[in-house]
Amino acid sequence: MNQSFKVLIFSISILFTSTVYANQTIKYKVLGVITEITTLAGSETTTSRMHHQFTEQAPCNGAKGHYHPNGGGFVADTATVAETVVLEESVEVCDKATIKDDVTVSGYTIVDGSSHISGQVQIDHAHVTDNAEISGQVTVSMVGVGCDVKISGDTTEIYGTQAWIPCGRTITSGTWSFE
Repeated sequence: MNQSFKVLIFSISILFTSTVYANQTIKYKVLGVITEITTLAGSETTTSRMHHQFTEQAPCNGAKGHYHPNGGGFVADTATVAETVVLEESVEVCDKATIKDDVTVSGYTIVDGSSHISGQVQIDHAHVTDNAEISGQVTVSMVGVGCDVKISGDTTEIYGTQAWIPCGRTITSGTWSFE
C-alpha cells in the first residue's frame, strides 16, 4: 500500500475519532446544562420555560398550576383565565385573579390578589394586584395597579415608569401618565 494512502487513511480515522469524541462531549455538556437549569427552576417548571428557569423561584411563589394554551403564561390553579385570553410566556397569574374576554397580557407582568380583568384590555410590563378592576378598551403599560383601583372606558390609556396608581383611584377615560 502506498505511504500517502496510509497517511490519508490514518488522518481520516483520527478525524473520525475526534469528531465522535467531540460530539459525545458536547452531548454531555448540553445535558448537564439542561439538568442544571431544571434544578435551578424547581419541580414546578419544565425545561422549555425560559423566564422562570433562571430564577430560583417557581412562578407564583411555587403555587401549583399550568401553562396557558394561548401564549404559554403561567396560571395558578386558584386563578381563572379564559381560553380567549392571550398570556405571553413571561406572564404569571396567581392567587384568585380572574381574566376573561379578549385580554392580552405581555411583558413581565404579574396579575395576582383578587384582581379582575375583562374586555379588550392590553397589559404590558405591569403588576395588577389586590382588588384592582380593569375593563373595557384599556391599555396599561409599566405601572402597578392595586388597592381598589378601578380602570374602565372605551379608549383609556395608562402609562408609567414603573410607578403605582394611587389607591382608590377610579379612571374612566383619557390618557394618563404616572411617574
